[in-house]
Amino acid sequence: MNTGRNASCFCLVFALLSWAGAQAVPETQGSPQGGVESTAVAQTETRTQIGRTAFVEAYGTVPLAFEANQGQTDGGIDFLARGSGYTLFLTSGEAVLSLRGPSPAHSARDRLDRQPAPSAVLRMRLVGANPHAVANGRGRLPGTTNYFIGNDPAAWRSGVPSYKEVFYPDVYPGIDLVYYGNQRRLEHDFIVGPARDPAAIRMQLRGAEGLKVNDRGTLIVTTKGGDIQLEKPVLYQEIRGSRREVSGRYVVRAANTIGFHVGAYDRTQPLIIDPVLVYGTFQGGNANDATHDIAVDASGQAHVTGFTQSTNFPTQLPGDTTYNGGGDANGGDAFVTKLDPSGTIALYSTYLGGTNDDFGLGIGLDPAGNAYVTGGTRSPNFPITAGAADSTCGGCAPFPQPNDAFVTKLDATGTIVYSTFVGGNDYEQAYAIAVDASGDAYIAGGIANGNASCTFPTVNGYANCANSYYDAFITKLNPAGTAFLYSTTLGGTNDEYCGCDIEADNGGNAYMTGLTRSIAFPTTAGAYDTVCGTSLTQHVGIFDAIAVKINTNLSGAASLVYSTCFGGSADDSGSGIAIDGAGKLWLTGGTSSTDFPTVNAYDASANGAGDAFVVKLDPASAGAAQLVYGTYLGGSAADNGGDLTVDAGGDV
Repeated sequence: MNTGRNASCFCLVFALLSWAGAQAVPETQGSPQGGVESTAVAQTETRTQIGRTAFVEAYGTVPLAFEANQGQTDGGIDFLARGSGYTLFLTSGEAVLSLRGPSPAHSARDRLDRQPAPSAVLRMRLVGANPHAVANGRGRLPGTTNYFIGNDPAAWRSGVPSYKEVFYPDVYPGIDLVYYGNQRRLEHDFIVGPARDPAAIRMQLRGAEGLKVNDRGTLIVTTKGGDIQLEKPVLYQEIRGSRREVSGRYVVRAANTIGFHVGAYDRTQPLIIDPVLVYGTFQGGNANDATHDIAVDASGQAHVTGFTQSTNFPTQLPGDTTYNGGGDANGGDAFVTKLDPSGTIALYSTYLGGTNDDFGLGIGLDPAGNAYVTGGTRSPNFPITAGAADSTCGGCAPFPQPNDAFVTKLDATGTIVYSTFVGGNDYEQAYAIAVDASGDAYIAGGIANGNASCTFPTVNGYANCANSYYDAFITKLNPAGTAFLYSTTLGGTNDEYCGCDIEADNGGNAYMTGLTRSIAFPTTAGAYDTVCGTSLTQHVGIFDAIAVKINTNLSGAASLVYSTCFGGSADDSGSGIAIDGAGKLWLTGGTSSTDFPTVNAYDASANGAGDAFVVKLDPASAGAAQLVYGTYLGGSAADNGGDLTVDAGGDV
């Protein structure tokens, strides 16, 4: 509790959305036109779920960062703060909460095209307050926020400071106002000076469609987006170390204005009025901000990417929920956030995007601590640097749901080092990125080309698009981001929905996993399984997981060093790949096959609606001997492996 001076204190606590409920990775690049229903496709989209729980819990304790307005939002705003599911805008006489709820449940294949979520705008105006109160940020946080929005560097904002709290002196005569909190709670304290009457504080709730106090003393605020509950206020005084309760309740006045009826108390001592606002309708679960990948450096600093629905300050009447930062109501910007080793301080937070939709899906680090983020964008004006390997968003037009892949490199402060598109005139999306010791970046993703002439950039590649609608791809960028050193598509005559994960060694080798249903998927001689998929007919057939090794220092067919399928008689998909110190490949994903190949298994039998799997392959061996280890992992319901890593001792 902030007291500031010997004063009465009115504390309003917002128990808002937590970061919990991180979503699955958006739809694989296929299905801008509907695609196919397959458990294997859905299983590829959850590779970053494993290991996220600890980060989610830590993120909830991060102090809420109040950004000073330096041109990143409407000029009438003093400070703004973002939490999961809401944005807060502060002025001397008003606080505006733009609240967003979860999208309705949809299948995996249309997650990037889901319906608008319930929304509400609630304005809390201080009736009769001082319009000239000057805001002060207090408790400077070590992190800064950068805005790289659009392709005009003059419009970018970097080094925006953030504070633990915002202090407004004398919003009423002798009454100050302080905002502070964390990602789960926003506290709003009125500090009332001696001999001041708390009845002077009146808040008009604009955007409320109705106010009602129930028989428990809870104030129910009805909004377009759902009900908000202000629990019965707790009133008390601290006198000579003893807490004394004081009776009190809400009073609903005219024009959606609330105040307080306060019983008898010692007016020579501070009085604390402490209600709690709960946005119950949107609690928990499936918010419209999502993390998708995380990378941790040698010092324990976590780098996170995903997308966020940043909104402009609502300048029209409540009820207008139009979102202006993307192509639809669920558009947003990619972001990168860097957290200290304790997970409690955001060292920087960078928003990446243009005027359409942008998604951060994969992140990697180099030895110097630079972050490389990749994903998809529908913004022709995505921030691209001079001399980029690809400066044109060729995929931003053809499909009803267009997309181009991108790669952006950020230094340790969150400043852009380089940024480039990756793609042709088709639908491309990148899902994973790896960086070698030289700073070369390796990107894996997927392309939808509709059997048209393929324009995806190929450099020394194995292939230039196969004959199918969907192909995987691998692309290698030089350390400056100015040239593609290697780029190839990979597929057969049917569908490969994505290169879903990628790793790299320091010898120029890239290792990728994903899924295919092409019986003509390219495999190498002596591979563990050279018979892939089940059908020549597009969009029909059983998926197999794949494991591929490409030497990007070679060209053409010679670059395909190792390629195998693996799985059983039902759908199987690869979601995560890792390399151990002996050069063995470890993979995880999901299987619906009751005959999935197992060796030395922890669990040799299928358990339910679908299981995770863990597989170890030795590319140096031949045929069946390549399968060193294979196991199911799961219970009686559906389970899926998202990602994995191997430590120095060989444990997974």
